[in-house]
Amino acid sequence: MVAAAAVSAVGSIVSSNSASAQNETQSEWNTYNAQMGYNTAISNIQSQRALGLFNAQLQLQAAEYNSEAILDMAEYNSEQIQVTMDYNNLLLEEEEVLLWESMGLDLQLLEAQRLQERGEIVATQGSSGTTIGVGSNKEVVIAQKAEEAMDAFVIRHNADIGAADIQNAMAQNIWEGKAQIQKTMYEGQVNAATTMNNARLSAVGTMVETEISASAAKKTAEYELSAGLSGASQTYSANEATNSNNLTNGLFSAAGSAVSSYYGSKSIDSGSSSLMTE
Repeated sequence: MVAAAAVSAVGSIVSSNSASAQNETQSEWNTYNAQMGYNTAISNIQSQRALGLFNAQLQLQAAEYNSEAILDMAEYNSEQIQVTMDYNNLLLEEEEVLLWESMGLDLQLLEAQRLQERGEIVATQGSSGTTIGVGSNKEVVIAQKAEEAMDAFVIRHNADIGAADIQNAMAQNIWEGKAQIQKTMYEGQVNAATTMNNARLSAVGTMVETEISASAAKKTAEYELSAGLSGASQTYSANEATNSNNLTNGLFSAAGSAVSSYYGSKSIDSGSSSLMTE
C-alpha cells in the first residue's frame, strides 16, 4: 500500500516536472514569437522609412530634370527670338540700303530729266532770237533749276522719312525681341523654381508622413511586444500555479490514500489477532 502511494506520488512529481518543462518551453516560444513579431515590425518600419526616403529623392530628382528641361526650353525659345529679331533687322537693313540706292537713282534720273529740260529751254530761247542767260531767259532757267532742287529735296526728304521709319522699326524690333527674351527667361526661371519648390515641399511631406507613420508603427510594435511578453509571463505563471496545485493535490491524494490504507490494514490485522487469541 505504501509502495502504491509512493508510486502515485512519484507519478504526480513526474507529471508536474513534465508540465513545468512544457510550460517553460511554451513560455520560451511565446517570448520568441513576441520578439520575432517586434523584430519583423521594426524591419518593416525601416523598409518603410527607406522607401519614403527613396520616393522623396525620386521626387527631387524628377523635379531637377523638369527644372532643367524648363530652363533649356526657355533658353531655346530665347535663342529663337534672338534669331528672329536678328533676321528681321537684317531685312530692315537691306530695306534701308535699297531705299538709299533708290533715292540715288531717283536723283540721277531727276538730274538727267532737268538737264534735258534746260537744254530744250535754251534751244527754244536760242531759236527765238533772244539772248540766252539774260533777262527773262535767265529767270526761266533759274526757275527750272530751283524746281529741280525742290524735287531733289523732296526725294531726299522722303528717303530720310523712310530711313527713319526703318530705324524706328529696327529699334522696336530689338526692344520687343529683348523684352520677349527677358519674359521667356523669367517665366522659365519662375517655372523651374516653382517646380523645385513644389518637389521639395512634396518630398518633405513624404518624409514627415513616413516618419509619423513609422513612429506610430514603432509604438504599436513596442506595445505589442510588451503585451506579448506580459501575456507569455502571465500564461507561464498561470500554468505554473496550476501545475503546483495539481502536484500538491496529487501528493495529498497519495498521502491520504496511504494513510487510509494503513489504518484500514491495521483494523483488519487487529481483528484477526483477537480471533486467533480466542
